[in-house]
Amino acid sequence: YMRAKLLLSRVRLLSTNEKVASIWDSKEAYMPIRPIVFKDGSSIIFEQELDGIRQMPYEIKEAAVKNTVGFIATGLLSRLHPVLNILPILCVLNFFVRTWMYSLRMVHKIELLPDGKSVKFTNKKGGSFTAGIEKIKKCADETTLLTTLAEPYLFPVLIEKEPGRQKKYFIYGQGFKAIKNGEAFRAVIP
Repeated sequence: YMRAKLLLSRVRLLSTNEKVASIWDSKEAYMPIRPIVFKDGSSIIFEQELDGIRQMPYEIKEAAVKNTVGFIATGLLSRLHPVLNILPILCVLNFFVRTWMYSLRMVHKIELLPDGKSVKFTNKKGGSFTAGIEKIKKCADETTLLTTLAEPYLFPVLIEKEPGRQKKYFIYGQGFKAIKNGEAFRAVIP
C-alpha cells in the first residue's frame, strides 16, 4: 500500500494543447513560458544532427583508454603464468561489449507526442520506441548536457519498458545544439 502511494505521488503528466501546455505534479502545476509547438503529430524536444558530429562520445573514449591500460597491464601480468593469458582477451572483450551496448542504446531524437503522456525515442539506425513520461528517470544532472561544448555526451536515463524492469538508454548529443525546448526537456526527463 505504501509503495503504491509513493508511486502515485510521483506521477507526472504533460497536458498539451495548441494554446496551453502544463506539467502536473501531485503538489503543483508548471506552465511553460515557451509554447510547445506540434508539427506532423509531435513536438521535437531533443534532436542531434548526426551528420555534423565528427567525434566519439566521451564514454567510448574512456572505455578505450581504460581497456587499453588494462590490456597492457594484464599482458605484462600474463607473463607470470600461462593461465593468466586469458586476462588480456577479457579486456578486449569488455571494450567491445561496452561499445556495442552504448551504440545499441544511443538515442539522438526525443519527440513529445500529442497525448502529452508519452515520448518517442529514435536511435541512429532509425528504430524508435515510445515510453510514458512517468517511466523515465534521469541518471545524471541535465546541466552536464550543457557543459559538454566540445564533444558529444551520452546522457544516461532509465526507461521502464516492461513493468518492474528498467533499461538504461543514452541520450546522445551536444546539449547546447540538440535541446530544442529546454522547458519541455526538463519536464519529460525529470
